[in-house]
Amino acid sequence: MTGTLRAAFYKGTHDGVPGMIGRLMRWRTRSPYVHVELVFFDGGLGAASQAAAASWLDGGVRFTWLVLDPACWDLVDLPASLARRALAWFDAHEGDAFDLPGSLRLPVPGRHVRCGWSSAGAVAAALGMPTPARFDPGTLHAALTFLNQSVNAGFSRGPSVNVQSQVEALATARIDIARLEVEVGHLTRSVIDLQESNHELTAKLDQVLLTVSEARGGSKTLMVVGGAASSAGAAVAWIIQHMVQT
Repeated sequence: MTGTLRAAFYKGTHDGVPGMIGRLMRWRTRSPYVHVELVFFDGGLGAASQAAAASWLDGGVRFTWLVLDPACWDLVDLPASLARRALAWFDAHEGDAFDLPGSLRLPVPGRHVRCGWSSAGAVAAALGMPTPARFDPGTLHAALTFLNQSVNAGFSRGPSVNVQSQVEALATARIDIARLEVEVGHLTRSVIDLQESNHELTAKLDQVLLTVSEARGGSKTLMVVGGAASSAGAAVAWIIQHMVQT
């Protein structure tokens, strides 16, 4: 077993209800990932690794042991310097509730505060990323992958202190960019939802106007028929009256 810090993104599919929720999450977030774990100790291929996350199946924030099958998990290496902070966060928040509506990006009327943690939100918060609730597994994977590539590339040949400072500054900048990208993505989805709702309302309004128009046409027909019937009745009455007189 080796000490490490990695983000493990789940791309498999469970059976039953968990699988249905996973498919819904993929559709809502447009991502292959439905869950993310923060791995503190990697047990190696085929062995159990210690990880932490917020899990719907386990009822909230918890530590666990899991086997990271490459067919089901994609791993992203993270700076080891973040491990102590992340471990302390999960120690402090163990037992917190799981936020299922937030994970599925479902609007909850009247809710203005966070009600638990999604898996991506918990991992992002443990890593110190701003506005962690904005992340889903897909956007968090993109942000951490870019961060990992930037750290590995290196941007200075000077003293290690300068390299560390540049890495930290770059990480902060990329986190801010990732947060903005997430916000733009959610705003785009909101606009699409509003457009679809507008189209539905327009179609319903057209149907109502058509119904009203048909009703008006029917009332005019009734008026014409009623007028003709009245005239015919008057004529019959006049004929009968003259026949009686004669």
